[in-house]
Amino acid sequence: MRIYLASLVVVIGYGLWVWALFRFANREWLIILLTLTIIAPLVYLALDRFVQKNRLLQTREQAYKAELALLKNQIHPHFFFNTLNNLYGLVQQKSDLAPEMMLRLSDLMRFSLYEGKKDHVSLTDEIAYLDNYLTLQKIRIQKRVEISFEKSGEDVAIQIPPLLLIMLVENAFKHGVASLTEGAWVHLSLKASPQSLVFQVKNRFDPNHPKKPEGIGLANLQRRLDLLFPKRHQISVGPSGDVFTANLVLDLS
Repeated sequence: MRIYLASLVVVIGYGLWVWALFRFANREWLIILLTLTIIAPLVYLALDRFVQKNRLLQTREQAYKAELALLKNQIHPHFFFNTLNNLYGLVQQKSDLAPEMMLRLSDLMRFSLYEGKKDHVSLTDEIAYLDNYLTLQKIRIQKRVEISFEKSGEDVAIQIPPLLLIMLVENAFKHGVASLTEGAWVHLSLKASPQSLVFQVKNRFDPNHPKKPEGIGLANLQRRLDLLFPKRHQISVGPSGDVFTANLVLDLS
């Protein structure tokens, strides 16, 4: 359609040029008309290309945001449902842990609902979210688990996408702690600077325990990383004996 319009402009322009040739026989006017005839379709095509390019960029940006929103919404809700069930049990038992569990769960849900919609949050807030999650796991799991979280470079000025780290932590409990009856542990380490972030999750697991089907968690995380940090991230996951390690490195510069 755009080519037809450009051709029409050319035909009309040459028609005017021929008409002027016989009507005015004025050399200056002929030069002006000839110049406009040549330039007009080029200008039209250039403007049309610019408009189409902007339209394409807007479409890609909308698709990019829609996909990111979908990926955020795919974060497993099973933890919230399980925690609510545990909370119900604690309330029935009139346990002193129920109020703390309720408060921690409220903080988690508030972060997911409100901060999770943002493009970026402070690293301090993201760490607080992980701390609340770990505290809830300690209360929820009915067996002894050693949990540690080492942090360095915690800085409110450092911004990262929300809910980016939780998937690796969830997997440590889902595939690691859940497979053991005793001797379970989860160790987290986070080192951050304005230029980079290094996050590691290690957990013990039972290699002989029947493996659960692969969920969408890691694939979800990988896709988010590809969109948010193209060629600026490294992620590796895998077992070594009875220890599973997940490493994530982000280039924040």
